[in-house]
Amino acid sequence: TVLHASHPTPSSSSVTAAEAVLSLASSPSHNLVLLSGGASSLCCSPLLPLPSYSAAVAALVKSRHPIQSINAVRVVLDSFKGGGLARAILEAGGSVETLAVSDVVDDDVRFIGSGPTCLE
Repeated sequence: TVLHASHPTPSSSSVTAAEAVLSLASSPSHNLVLLSGGASSLCCSPLLPLPSYSAAVAALVKSRHPIQSINAVRVVLDSFKGGGLARAILEAGGSVETLAVSDVVDDDVRFIGSGPTCLE
């Protein structure tokens, strides 16, 4: 299955992509997650209305703040980020392994794609 979503500002296709990924993660199996930069926009489960979330992300991107700062805000506003995917997998009785291609300084996994598989 190929899913298309928007970047750098998330859209309804980004929500649909996150729902599809979470559906796959709902079985008690081993999950290999291939993670790269851009994942923050491509999969999202916003905790506020999508138009508000998208506007906040667009404003952050336009501000030209470092990606670590932008993704730190995304983690607070989005249940998929900040270990959300890993929590869903573990709650289903599965396990998770992540292979990440970094686009962030110092390769901090918490900020690659906003760390969907990074439990702190």
